[in-house]
Amino acid sequence: AGLAESVKIFRSRTVFYASDLAIVSAVMLFELSTRSTLEVNILRDRSPSFVQLSDGSIRNAYTLKIVNKSNRERQFLVALDQGSDQQFDMTGVGLEKVGTDLRVMVNGDDVRSMRIFLTAPSDDLAKVSTPVVFVVTAEGAENGEKKAKSESSRNPSVFLRGRAQ
Repeated sequence: AGLAESVKIFRSRTVFYASDLAIVSAVMLFELSTRSTLEVNILRDRSPSFVQLSDGSIRNAYTLKIVNKSNRERQFLVALDQGSDQQFDMTGVGLEKVGTDLRVMVNGDDVRSMRIFLTAPSDDLAKVSTPVVFVVTAEGAENGEKKAKSESSRNPSVFLRGRAQ
């Protein structure tokens, strides 16, 4: 007596939701596949601003944080950008000196925090401050990623100079 109802599988609402789901999935897949596996943060110690050593040179202290977003342990080389006249020394556990650079091991999906001391010779105290750029290079870089610089246009790292009172 009754007519059989036809089931409409491809309704306009179903097609719309399926296309939205496909677009969101594609965007998420792209973002996950191209995400950076390295992040570098540098913080200059605020107090004291600088320390004058017994030989007259000026030393600043920084905290360097390397974020390894990869799921495996990686080695990084830490250096100053070329053209900088500061001599630097890094202190911490498990650091290896390679020439003027320092090798740092960071576990997968982990953050490694370490202290860095930059020292400027006493003969060049005319400048009040000098921009400092730390370059962290991942050994065996993934996805063509080679370097991460600590410089920022809003808040660059600065080496302060002055005479201790």
